[in-house]
Amino acid sequence: MNSFLQLDSFLISSPDDAEKLKKSTQAKILVFSDSHGNSQAVKRIVSYFGKSVDCIAFCGDGISDLLSVEKALLPPVVAFVRGNNDSYSYQDIKTPSELIFEAAGRKIFLTHGHRFGVYSGIERLELEAKVTGASLVLFGHTHVPQFEKKDAVFVNPGSIYLPRAHSEKSFAIVTVFAEKKDCDVTFYRIENVSGTEYYRPYGPEYFSYWGW
Repeated sequence: MNSFLQLDSFLISSPDDAEKLKKSTQAKILVFSDSHGNSQAVKRIVSYFGKSVDCIAFCGDGISDLLSVEKALLPPVVAFVRGNNDSYSYQDIKTPSELIFEAAGRKIFLTHGHRFGVYSGIERLELEAKVTGASLVLFGHTHVPQFEKKDAVFVNPGSIYLPRAHSEKSFAIVTVFAEKKDCDVTFYRIENVSGTEYYRPYGPEYFSYWGW
């Protein structure tokens, strides 16, 4: 396992890079979840997108997969939370159940979701967003992509390994901006063609089919 610098905020980052992300005018975040032991899938996604984003946000259930990725492939800031199948720590790395961090002046609430009953809906996450002042909530656990705009924006990237409810293996890239509350969200599905992996945009036209 790599030797990472973990800040008191639980971010894997240098203090300067965490502050730079917080004060940036816009920030691109690679969001994925629920790798469940498929470290190679995590490595391929990070290898492809890691240098083009400012931050990774991992929504749990596979932290060891994330920590196995070579440090050189990672963006300057990595945020992650403990899923219901993760350990409380990995060597010297502590794994919080929830995490609040800032990007482009926006407060982001990151959680796996099982503690908020997300199989039944996002009402408890909505309350948490109001309490914490978060304008973006990232979560996983259901293995189904989800996108909701309410008082805050709610994004579940789905699972990169074990999709459910007729969805496909998926993740998301979210771009936040300092000067506007809204954010840009692009979902990607993972396709394997003749042994080669491709990442295709995965639009919201599928969401009604998934039942959201």
